[in-house]
Amino acid sequence: MSEDAPLATRMVFHVDMDSFYASIESRDHPKYRDKPLVIGADPKEGMGRGVVSTCSYEARKFGIHSAMPISKAYKLCPHAIFVRPNHRYYVQVSRQIMEIIRGIATSFEKVSIDEAYFEVGHADFDRAEEIARSVKDAVKEAHQLTCSVGVGPTKSVAKIASDFNKPDGITIVRPEKLKEFFDPMPVSKIPGIGKKSVVTYHEFGIETIGVLARYDRKILEERLGQHGLYAQDIARGLDPREVRPRSGSKSISRERTFHKDSDAEEELEKVLEGICRKVHQDLLEEPYWFRTVTLKLRDSGFNTFTRAMSLNRPSRNVDDIIDLAFDLFHKHWHNEKIRLMGVKLSGLYEPDKTQTILDKWCE
Repeated sequence: MSEDAPLATRMVFHVDMDSFYASIESRDHPKYRDKPLVIGADPKEGMGRGVVSTCSYEARKFGIHSAMPISKAYKLCPHAIFVRPNHRYYVQVSRQIMEIIRGIATSFEKVSIDEAYFEVGHADFDRAEEIARSVKDAVKEAHQLTCSVGVGPTKSVAKIASDFNKPDGITIVRPEKLKEFFDPMPVSKIPGIGKKSVVTYHEFGIETIGVLARYDRKILEERLGQHGLYAQDIARGLDPREVRPRSGSKSISRERTFHKDSDAEEELEKVLEGICRKVHQDLLEEPYWFRTVTLKLRDSGFNTFTRAMSLNRPSRNVDDIIDLAFDLFHKHWHNEKIRLMGVKLSGLYEPDKTQTILDKWCE
């Protein structure tokens, strides 16, 4: 944080469930406890397709992580326990946990199925640990699950803090301690700086958050554009975003750009299935059912086209997404090299508005 950056007076909490899916399965099945557990597609002895949804901390010791191809996860740890995800059940547990947090908060914002921000009106940092502990205790008592809580003067600080002492931790970053907390951290800890972009930051000598916070702003903009300026604001503790309920989405989409243009059908199908599963995961984090799947393809000449198909009934089923996306792909792909592929879900329905239809089709 720069010397002239104002110290924020807000106190934001970020709650992040610890290895959520795997923890639920371990809770319900004691034989899974303290063992490498992978939630995802069937590995089929290393020949399976699909990806890892999440895994236990014991599995992470073998290098397994979410979004990894399930075949690679199997090769890294063939003796791991592989379990297919039960998304509907996880969503039910998530809703119950979010209600606990919402009951404590004055402002609440669900971010995903396993994380949320909240604020407590008129509370200050002297009460931060007490409030964080009350959330953790309430969740553990009701569901026998642990979570990690980060507290800071902004949403970004709170999010980084919640990851600092996982699992089952509490990390409180007071405004006056922000520089001390941030300075030695790798720049990759800032949300939005991923594996690819961090290489660019390193090329310009920016390896820690402290260096980024003090970097010449004009030069930073010339080299890294608005992304660099945004990241520097976070590094300086400047994040004006409020904690507020998210408005409903009109569509949910995911895209994947290939490192190298490809016309290998098997590779394209594998990537397409992975995108479908990710967009399905995003769908499950919202209260929606979809009807329309849109496939987006961009070829090596940067020609982009989209094609869509709709179901005659709402769905939350990943197989419906995969089936429609693959149908579109095989109808409209003509062996050209592809550089980008995407899947979008639209025609979204909220359950309370379509309950009669949903009940009919779920019988």
